[in-house]
Amino acid sequence: MESLPRLFAEDYVQEILMTGEMSCKNIRYGQKYWKRTKHVFLTILEMLKRALTLATNDNERQFLGGVVSEMGRNLGKYLDNFEHLLGGISDDILMYAPTDTLADNYITLWREIKRNSFVRMMATDLVPLWHVLELRAYLTRQPQYKSSPLTNFILYTDLPIEAMVNFYKSVIDSHAPNITAAEEHELFQLTNEANDLDFKFYIST
Repeated sequence: MESLPRLFAEDYVQEILMTGEMSCKNIRYGQKYWKRTKHVFLTILEMLKRALTLATNDNERQFLGGVVSEMGRNLGKYLDNFEHLLGGISDDILMYAPTDTLADNYITLWREIKRNSFVRMMATDLVPLWHVLELRAYLTRQPQYKSSPLTNFILYTDLPIEAMVNFYKSVIDSHAPNITAAEEHELFQLTNEANDLDFKFYIST
């Protein structure tokens, strides 16, 4: 997507992910990212639970059931370990009111839960995960990049993101014959919305 080259040039990528240094600036960004992840992932988990009730075959039910189960078990551990790496979360960050971007993300996720479309929920989670894969690929191509604990947490290296992206794509492809032209247009609009929203998160966290 067009926003990716802009994202790669942002300080978020060049100064935080590229170096992974535990500087005061990077730690503070990590704390804000921790808060974002805590709130957004809990909502995504609820969306995937709803999607699981709409799965149309055993493959969809088995894969999504595994994702929901793993997220439910491991999200708390991920957040605890990330917080430990950051040396805790500053009180002022914990007390931050939700930003407009976070509110828009909530609205989008809960709107799709209420809309109750299996394919649209898969697309909603696909876009930000695809961004993570693209960021990983970009960083590994840079000779100055070295993996670090901070970068690993931010890019969710312990999560099966590639498998999730492939699954979401396969779901959308398999359901495509039953999607009307109007629904396809709306799905395209949704992916653009999700793309813009996720990009805003990276540069405003």
